[in-house]
Amino acid sequence: AEEQEVVQLYEERADHLELDAFKHNTVLTSDSEDWIKALTGTGAKLLVGPRGCGKTHLMRFAFTQCRDTPEHPFAIYTNLNRYYRLEPLLRKRPDAISMFYTWVLSNIVVGLHEALGEFAWQQNLSIDADALLEFNVENLRDVIGALEQSRLLSEAQDAVATRLNVDRVKALLIRATEAVGRRRAVLLLDDAALTLTPEYLS
Repeated sequence: AEEQEVVQLYEERADHLELDAFKHNTVLTSDSEDWIKALTGTGAKLLVGPRGCGKTHLMRFAFTQCRDTPEHPFAIYTNLNRYYRLEPLLRKRPDAISMFYTWVLSNIVVGLHEALGEFAWQQNLSIDADALLEFNVENLRDVIGALEQSRLLSEAQDAVATRLNVDRVKALLIRATEAVGRRRAVLLLDDAALTLTPEYLS
């Protein structure tokens, strides 16, 4: 039991590692090279596998490959693994699906902020992400936090949430892609299967 507790405390998970750890600690096989090409290529791809098999590692490695290779697309990595925290809303709120929708878009725009920072740093670009993306990243994190705690949004948080929709996020993705000089973007959505809350999957 003590050994299991130690493993739990010190388990090295891919979503907790610094980005530079991936390029220095990844050896690709021919299969995984094909998976990286697929992830950074066009069209929708789905990675399926048990916990711990390396799905997150592959996605974050693909992100670093895109960041470090000018010919690759602009990559945005978003981890949606806290989706189950919104499960109580299904019992409490008639607008639970709408709140989940806001949560997903908020996470994508936060990921977009982080990606802009990484790509701008790699390419020695000076980009004001808040101005370019029209959203302050801390305000978005406040919305995410409130929804994950099943709290009602404050007036300020609601004002942020009402500005989020698919068309606006798509426009921001295009704007950010142009700002870093890439021809297209790829969204890497981790833990998007939502296996514990199938009501949200649609």
